[in-house]
Amino acid sequence: VSPAADDETITGVLVDSGARVVIAEGYETVRMLWRIRARIRDVAKVVQIDGDYPDERVLPLEGLLALGRDHLEAQPRALSQRLYAVRRRGLAALPYAVVDGIRRGVRLSHSALTYQATALASLGRLSGADLLYLPVPMESMYAQAVLGVQLACGFPIALEGGGDRVTDSLATV
Repeated sequence: VSPAADDETITGVLVDSGARVVIAEGYETVRMLWRIRARIRDVAKVVQIDGDYPDERVLPLEGLLALGRDHLEAQPRALSQRLYAVRRRGLAALPYAVVDGIRRGVRLSHSALTYQATALASLGRLSGADLLYLPVPMESMYAQAVLGVQLACGFPIALEGGGDRVTDSLATV
């Protein structure tokens, strides 16, 4: 969900999706989540990508990565076990779209994303030598599908979620 969305939209998506962990880019997003915390009681942790919010329920990205390393050190097979447990028809992504004026979650299964990605990769038109510039918000269904294609083909991707920065970031890329 876009961090620029209003409190009601973000609350609705977090409650509807059953989110337990929320990844927030920076301080302002964490502060907004703090404002609506009474309505998102199922959220147990917030991972902050940039910064270090002073609350034990907010984990900096470096802290999450350290927990992952510690877990893999203690259980070296954890990753392969988790990958084995992923089911083709299981939920891979839950982007939200407005349909008939109502915000609805679109369930994208692993098989749907990997089928599309594998089909495009088999065409041989994209490779690791290509670069994709993706100037759409990551919460869109299109961005989720493109990420699957990127993983299947192995090309690098430059993400730009802010529509107001497209011209500047494209020049940088």
